[in-house]
Amino acid sequence: MKTLQEAREWYHAVRTRLLDMKQLAKKHWDHLPWGGDLGKEERFKNLEASDLMQSADLALSPIDDLAILVFFSVFEARVRDVLEKQVSSEVESLRHSSLKRAGQDLLDCIREGSFDLVMKPFKDRCPDLVEQVNQVRQYRNWVAHGRPENRKPKETVDPEKAYQRLTAFLAKVEVVID
Repeated sequence: MKTLQEAREWYHAVRTRLLDMKQLAKKHWDHLPWGGDLGKEERFKNLEASDLMQSADLALSPIDDLAILVFFSVFEARVRDVLEKQVSSEVESLRHSSLKRAGQDLLDCIREGSFDLVMKPFKDRCPDLVEQVNQVRQYRNWVAHGRPENRKPKETVDPEKAYQRLTAFLAKVEVVID
């Protein structure tokens, strides 16, 4: 996935299909026409409605957190890409060797450095939005490190809130030069 919109579409598709499967299992599985071709499907022969519901629940339980992991990964890659393009054109025009070296160091930081450092220049321009993005990042980090109870973030973030915050920040980053 290259865009936040693609990541959001993936999340909604997976979540919706899992909920559909759960509903199908709960209300209709035992009433399906098993005597025909459906009953010949090897995959379904020994599958019970309760198995499907249990599997759907198991897959649904982490889906919101996984969505935030994916959203933030796509977001971070996009921010780094946009900033690298914006800054590299300016670094290319530098003439003094010290400035060229500093510009290259900055590009290295944008490509691979701490994302907190990448975000730092935006704290003056849009501090509230940077804080909202940091809350998404902190929640993502908490999920990525196994959701340790002793490090639970103050702000809980759901996928829709994360998507809105990250999209709003991207809009700011993509017009930095304009």
